[in-house]
Amino acid sequence: MIRELAVCVFLVSAVSALTEQQCNQMPSHVKFDCPNGDVPCIFARYVCDGVLDCSDGYDENQSAGSHCTEAKQLENCQNDFASKGLASFSCGDSMCVGAEQKCDGTTDCLDGSDEASC
Repeated sequence: MIRELAVCVFLVSAVSALTEQQCNQMPSHVKFDCPNGDVPCIFARYVCDGVLDCSDGYDENQSAGSHCTEAKQLENCQNDFASKGLASFSCGDSMCVGAEQKCDGTTDCLDGSDEASC
């Protein structure tokens, strides 16, 4: 069973979405334009964080350009945990989960690496 933490990778985050008016008023260095879909832009800090914020997933698309690589996704994930004072476990698929989720009997990483070799 995959917990909601891992599943959220496939959900569109409504929290980071901005209106067209907000996008037009923001400086380009703090926003990221979503080229397709219902969401005109998101805050730049949400790019490549393992959560689909652009409605078409462009902010997490590694083939769409250099804005998102597996290494960048993992780094952002680890930084997110660290910013909250939490340790993380690096999954084999550019995701990470809380360190306490390693070998807890529940698959949290989409690739199952958190329960391998336990």
